[in-house]
Amino acid sequence: MTLDYEATNDRNGLQHVEHTVLVAGEAGRLELHVACLELPGVVRFAQTGPGEFTAYEGPLVARIVLRLPQPGAISYAWWWSRDESDPREQSRADLRRTG
Repeated sequence: MTLDYEATNDRNGLQHVEHTVLVAGEAGRLELHVACLELPGVVRFAQTGPGEFTAYEGPLVARIVLRLPQPGAISYAWWWSRDESDPREQSRADLRRTG
């Protein structure tokens, strides 16, 4: 599965551009390979639970939560924390399949 999306708002315009690929990793666990301007190159998020993918060693703890609420729909949420606290949902895209 490939996920490409842009996040915008009326006040600030373009906020985020992302290209993500869901793949089976070497150990058979699912992985998200994510490319966006906020990350240093392509970053691997390894599956840590059903629909939950945890990030790399980096400046902040990050997680992506992927849900399928209904056929043809995806909820794709970024969770992170800039300090020692647990990550919390910061951004979410509710997407519909095209094509």
